[in-house]
Amino acid sequence: MSSDLSIKLFLAYHKATPVLSTYPFVPIQGGRAVAKNKLDMIGDDTGDHISGRNPNYCELTVQYWIWKNVKADYVGLAHYRRILDFNGCPDNTFTDFSEETCRKFGWTKDRIEELCRQYDVIMPPNWTIFPPGEPGNVMTPYEFHRSEHIESDLQTTMQVIDELYPEFHDLTEQVLMKETKACFGNICLMKKDLFDAYSDWLFRILFEVEKRIPISPDPEQARVFGFLSERLINVYLRFWEREGKKIYYCNNIPMGVFEDPRRDSCVLGGLAQKPSAPKMTVIIPVYNTAPYLYRCLNSVINQRLRELEILVVNDGSTDNSLQILEEFAGKDARIKIINQKNQGLSVARNTGLECATGEYVAFLDSDDWFDPIMCYNMYRKALREKSDIVLCSITCVDSQTDQEVGNTYCNEIFLPQKYFRQAFSVKDILPDFLSLPVFACSKVYRRAFLEQHRLRFIPHTFMEDNPFFFESFLHAERISALYARFYYYRINRSASTMSSKDERFFDHIRIFEYDDALLRNSEHWDGIKELFFNSKLRLINLIHEQLIPQCKKDFFYLAQAYLRKDDLQNYDKDKLQKEYLQAFELITADKYNEYIIFCKRLFTPLPPRPLSGHIYWACVKIMKTLLLPFPGLSAPLKKLHHKLLAVKRKNMM
Repeated sequence: MSSDLSIKLFLAYHKATPVLSTYPFVPIQGGRAVAKNKLDMIGDDTGDHISGRNPNYCELTVQYWIWKNVKADYVGLAHYRRILDFNGCPDNTFTDFSEETCRKFGWTKDRIEELCRQYDVIMPPNWTIFPPGEPGNVMTPYEFHRSEHIESDLQTTMQVIDELYPEFHDLTEQVLMKETKACFGNICLMKKDLFDAYSDWLFRILFEVEKRIPISPDPEQARVFGFLSERLINVYLRFWEREGKKIYYCNNIPMGVFEDPRRDSCVLGGLAQKPSAPKMTVIIPVYNTAPYLYRCLNSVINQRLRELEILVVNDGSTDNSLQILEEFAGKDARIKIINQKNQGLSVARNTGLECATGEYVAFLDSDDWFDPIMCYNMYRKALREKSDIVLCSITCVDSQTDQEVGNTYCNEIFLPQKYFRQAFSVKDILPDFLSLPVFACSKVYRRAFLEQHRLRFIPHTFMEDNPFFFESFLHAERISALYARFYYYRINRSASTMSSKDERFFDHIRIFEYDDALLRNSEHWDGIKELFFNSKLRLINLIHEQLIPQCKKDFFYLAQAYLRKDDLQNYDKDKLQKEYLQAFELITADKYNEYIIFCKRLFTPLPPRPLSGHIYWACVKIMKTLLLPFPGLSAPLKKLHHKLLAVKRKNMM
């Protein structure tokens, strides 16, 4: 190879943002022929071009232009804010094109030339395929396309490949139907002759597909050929590997952060769309949570899903919460403030529901916050699986440090793996139903579904999430789950910490009665009655232990009046846990003193045991480690955990 190696790596732009134009980068406007504003750079609308087809081909209009109009030893394509990392830097964001940034990511003449002299093709990472936020849901390229786009488009593409390039049949089947790794983004840098050969192959296929498929009226799905090429380039990569070409896979694709987060973003190459009606309403009740509001509200206004309606219900706050809300509302028109006298969380949420106009509804407590991609991913999941409810996992954080504090609450979703890949109903997951987190805020709900069943929160009660959970899930025909932890829940917060003196603890019995009636009247009662028995006795024991001594007896007799309405003859005693059966018998037989001793033993930590204690905690640690990457294993591991707990408690008795 000669010393005067020529390299042209084109960066496709569609809006005015910082420009990287130092050699070998060349800025170019994609879709210039149909763009309203002409950027101060070359466009893809000269010479032999397909610039006018940008709404359907996206950045491929730039790739076509490079193929037909550019001469160089190496050519490539990247995006103005998605560029190959040539240095293996662990960082994945940049905010400028300074010399320091360019050195960090290897965006220099020397580094890029060095790689070009060693390799024929330079590509993005060969990532394991899963939907954003669902690392446990590994897919093939075909499955991923089916879940995100129109399946028949890819089916037609595979038929066209069989007709035009039958020698690629086996390779296409292998890559698209069996493999679980792929490169994304239509980003590359390669020898010009290889780029030309690949482009000739690709566009011949896509132009034929274009003749055979209808273009979706949905602007997102109308970008069909950009999506299809992301699948097809991986087929051609495997072809090159068989041919012995030297391929370098970069470590990362750094993302540029330039835009005002309040501005609607648009995907490269696509035409900007007018703001649409809200896809989701986020309801935020606020009562004296000023210290937490900035993080809470910023997490919503900076969501990837831009089409939001943000209803903030100020429930009679007496601190400076309202001033903060007005400050945010003045900057973001999506925020609407509803003022009302203090009536509690349930009423505030109900007020928001009455005013909501979004297709889906999400709840956010004002001292918590969302992950930036929560609304986008959950909305997309809901649309894809036509769900009434979508739930995600929770991260519990310390109020003072914002650091994760572990599995303090039921923040994991214990379901078999398959239910993270398909919609389900309560009937499908009956053995695991009562282990689902009841938090209203870790879910999104189809608003029409809530209105159809007139689902609302019970006013003036402590456990407002609990009955809402049972009512909504029992009515839902299609439920979806994301294993990702998208909701951040504060604990140990001074304004929200429950005092053991607080009589609201007594609301648990009223809620148990409400839940009991709901479940007994449902078609699922016979399948979950023993599970519900174990669950309510576990909570009764736990609540009793948390109360101050002067409240314990009152709670005992309140629980007794409720439990005496039940009859053990209606249950299979073999399915009732021994300690909960014992608690039931002590409470209903009015053996208060014995129950006090029982609870003390039940909740007293094990004394140090050099061997058994270490084995127990080691097993728990291993179990938690395994649970994270493999949610499908949760059910058997939960059983193991319960057995370990049983052994632990037996040693205590």
